[in-house]
Amino acid sequence: SYWTHYFGWMIITGTGVGLSISTLSSSATAFLKPTQFAMGSALNSTFRQVGTALGAPLSLTIAAPAISQIFAAQASGKGFDGVDFSTIHHAWNMNAGIYFLAGVVMLVIFRKPTDDQMRDAGKVSFVD
Repeated sequence: SYWTHYFGWMIITGTGVGLSISTLSSSATAFLKPTQFAMGSALNSTFRQVGTALGAPLSLTIAAPAISQIFAAQASGKGFDGVDFSTIHHAWNMNAGIYFLAGVVMLVIFRKPTDDQMRDAGKVSFVD
């Protein structure tokens, strides 16, 4: 059932994405010099969009057999009887693996900001 199995997880996932996107975007550009900020922000947005543009179709391609079975079952009035949901679970598992791999890569490539970067980041001033 959608309401008992997926809806709650969708709320949790949506909340997590909503709370993390701005934090991740600002973290990616936090210690860039003001002259590098625009390029860093653009690269961050580009990679995020490319990941979405490739990840969403890949997930849909993996889950397509179950989705077509769902539409056929609904059209015949059988409900979800006989629908094999394993491909949807494979798509979720693929996404989980990609997220895990991305987290590992992030931990591996993370570098602590240098003193110069911290000092340069504090030089940004706002004009009233």
